[in-house]
Amino acid sequence: WIHERGVTVGANMHEAGGISKDEATYDQVCKALGCKHGNDIPFDLYNKSFAMAQEDIAIRALGNVDGRHGLDFTWIDYQQGETDHIQRTRIPNLNPTVVLNMLRFTDPARHGENRRGMILSRWGGLGTHRYPLGFSGDQFHG
Repeated sequence: WIHERGVTVGANMHEAGGISKDEATYDQVCKALGCKHGNDIPFDLYNKSFAMAQEDIAIRALGNVDGRHGLDFTWIDYQQGETDHIQRTRIPNLNPTVVLNMLRFTDPARHGENRRGMILSRWGGLGTHRYPLGFSGDQFHG
């Protein structure tokens, strides 16, 4: 209904929670990763198998698939409350936002689609300028 009116649809994504056992693509992600069913799959972006399963199975399923209209773009909002260091990462000083930006932006090219990637994102450190339209993040007004 929304797409029929020429409106694009986006969603604010907080990926740090990983893949929940309640998600529709959970079984497919478990199979791709060779993990046991029953537990949520923790966010592990620096594991290439997890990163590609998250992007190519879980996130991609939210897009336009099989004639059903879904998300046209995502708003990557990884920030998890860190102020002077990056939490939940295995590689020190590498902000997951820049990695998520690259993965999400290059998704159409990885799948042979003739369209440019489109994402909105927070500042993720040096190199982030290559991919998204940026937003300033949360604002506090007094």
